[in-house]
Amino acid sequence: MTAAMPRRALLCCLSLAVAQQRRELKAKAWFGKSNNRKQSVPLEQHDGADASEPYLVHDVAATKQTAITHQKFHGLYPCQIGTPCPSYSAAFLASRLQVVDNAVTPNRMKRRNTNMESASYHMMGHRHAYDVWRTVDAFDYAVEHLSMYERMMHASKSGKDKGSALGDVLYGTFVDNLAKYEKRLKEKCGGDDPALRHQKRFTDAERTVGVMPFYAAGKAGHDGHEDVDPMHGLGSGHTRYESKALYLNITIRSIRCHFGAVAVSALDPRDRAYLEKGVGLPIIDDVLWVDHLPVNKPSFLGVATIREIQQRWTNESTALWRSLDFVHYTEADQILHMRPRHRHKLYQVLKSSEKGGAWKGGKMSILTPHRLNAIPRAQDVDFLRKAFDPPAYGSNLPEDVSEEVLRDLESQAAVVRKEEYQLPSAYEPRRDPWHLLVFGTQRGAWVRRELDGYGAKKTLELDDELRYGSCCYLRKGETSYPYDERGKRGGTRVDDSTAGTYLTNQWSNEDVDRPSPVEVVKIGDHALGILAGLCCHICARRGRLGRHCDNYCAPAAPGFEDCAVGEYAD
Repeated sequence: MTAAMPRRALLCCLSLAVAQQRRELKAKAWFGKSNNRKQSVPLEQHDGADASEPYLVHDVAATKQTAITHQKFHGLYPCQIGTPCPSYSAAFLASRLQVVDNAVTPNRMKRRNTNMESASYHMMGHRHAYDVWRTVDAFDYAVEHLSMYERMMHASKSGKDKGSALGDVLYGTFVDNLAKYEKRLKEKCGGDDPALRHQKRFTDAERTVGVMPFYAAGKAGHDGHEDVDPMHGLGSGHTRYESKALYLNITIRSIRCHFGAVAVSALDPRDRAYLEKGVGLPIIDDVLWVDHLPVNKPSFLGVATIREIQQRWTNESTALWRSLDFVHYTEADQILHMRPRHRHKLYQVLKSSEKGGAWKGGKMSILTPHRLNAIPRAQDVDFLRKAFDPPAYGSNLPEDVSEEVLRDLESQAAVVRKEEYQLPSAYEPRRDPWHLLVFGTQRGAWVRRELDGYGAKKTLELDDELRYGSCCYLRKGETSYPYDERGKRGGTRVDDSTAGTYLTNQWSNEDVDRPSPVEVVKIGDHALGILAGLCCHICARRGRLGRHCDNYCAPAAPGFEDCAVGEYAD
């Protein structure tokens, strides 16, 4: 057989074998025993994810336009490190071979500038070390950054310990919405059956493990710790510890919707105990214990997690990791959003790079999702006016409204505050330091400015399975990310979308229908608005509806899609 092979094919095969052996020897040098499993797996034609999906477009005239984003995969485009294209999203999808190829060395662990972002940048490598890809349509592979909402509402600076009962109510509203969403994900995707740890894995998605670092300084579980400081365990994310367990659960459940396994890393002994005990948690297949950091800094946990993954795969210590071929790395506050019918197509670029990369110079591929941000909108909190700002609640009353009517509104509000929020009769909303920030009409009401600014944005609502609409980063005719046209450092991108209207947009010093750089998406019964771009949020506090965005897509309803056809497309 070998003698009959063409010379060129024989040389190609030999080159592939030598390159793979070189990678495994490199891994062995750092981690010990290597593995000799074949990495090349035939492409799956379909994983059965959309076998029962109905065709939901009933407008025959629009079918030709709408079908393209729902029934056909629009492919990928390159987004290389070191170029203006925004490749970072605190997450990536990579093959086993690619992860092992780029070892986290002891010297890498000692760098003083290491942070959580370092995990992604390390795996993407230096400029042109690997091919970095993104989906043309964000809804084919995106993560939703939850803690951005909390950060923008400054939840860590509010609460009863800061003299603000209203701050606690605002934060509680956010948490309640997340709890409802977790319940929805639990109903949809499960994730509580211990049998998941022993399932057989046939498809690429089933052979993919979602991995995330987790740091809560022992506070996520509320399991009897004496220290209840709400700032304890913030790390670098400025997140209250009450949120961390909920973020983790939602992230895990969203991964269970699409991938076959979940692993979580920890460096605090109490966090490890919480994860291994598993009370109130979905099923976790493996807990990666990090106990070798040069300094006890949570910011090192990201690259340490990558190192633990590499050790698992090179040593093949368990049957679980021997059955896994791909990893979706993410942070523990990022909901995974994917179109189920296109999920299996994401692996094409990873597999093709493994097949052909060795003899083309050893270049491999990594896929990064689009990072969308959950943002606060006026619509999220304005129902609180009836309890905390009753005169404003009655703002549609005639100008000559009597004092009696206003007193009646105040009386009704006091009842609501007592019955729904357990606040004493002596509580006065206008003495709450957050009343001005949230409901004020003068300078200093910067939270209100955020709420109204995002509340005015044009919003596209999509179904839970992302079968409607699109959010494409490349438009028809484009072959690469047009950074110079759509995102300028220090400036505001302007396109043909408009801000929309919300009340009077009192905080904007521009017309409400001016071109707006960003729009908002709502997915199914998801209670939160999602900003369709990674933007400069602080710009909002300068009274502008516009944002500087390096990474954005324009949400489009069925019949209005404007999507390019990238590589690996149908």
